[in-house]
Amino acid sequence: MTKEVNTQAVSFDVWKTLIARNPSHKSMRNSFIANRFGTDVAETGKALHKVDELCDDTADELGLQFGPNERLQFLCDALGVNLGQKAIAELAEGIQGLFLDYLPEHQEPNLIETLDSIAAERDIVLTSNTGLINGEYMRQALKTIGILDKTNLQVFSNEVGAAKPHPKIFGHMATLLDREFPEITHVGDNLTADYHGATAVGMKAVHIASEPVQTDVVTAKTIAEAHEKGLL
Repeated sequence: MTKEVNTQAVSFDVWKTLIARNPSHKSMRNSFIANRFGTDVAETGKALHKVDELCDDTADELGLQFGPNERLQFLCDALGVNLGQKAIAELAEGIQGLFLDYLPEHQEPNLIETLDSIAAERDIVLTSNTGLINGEYMRQALKTIGILDKTNLQVFSNEVGAAKPHPKIFGHMATLLDREFPEITHVGDNLTADYHGATAVGMKAVHIASEPVQTDVVTAKTIAEAHEKGLL
């Protein structure tokens, strides 16, 4: 069933909505960190996964932003590694540089064509939380893979100081875009941060998921499907 919307702009989450991780990136990143820490690669990877989960869950609950330096400090604490702030900052830069060597992939086929179709009718903005990869490096990656040029502006949590679902990041995006919340539809894969965070401030939202998680949640399997259904 087609949903009637009065959308003047579409806001997209980035990870798992527009892009997927390069298959080689995680193992290379974990090896890079373990080599610097002098720790086992598998143990390092497991600890980093737990740190990311904790930070992301806290962001979902409180809207707090945890960037690369904070996450690496948590990882040091978890593994009993003693690095100073300067060394952590240098490691963070190295990890983000590695991200550009193993660029992410498009989350779905024909993504650029879909974005072109949306951009012909609507403004497009990115509203994304960041973790180990800050907005500066994310922009570089998105430009290289052809996504950045399809957008009017980009809003990243490390640059705002708050993470979705905090209303501050959505408000900052709407102000820069010069749009009222009801004119914007936000699209993302995280039910809490993207869908409920967006609807809480008065935006429309589309949850990208393989199957609907709730009957009252507007859901599409892909961005292309959401556009074809008139949800964007």
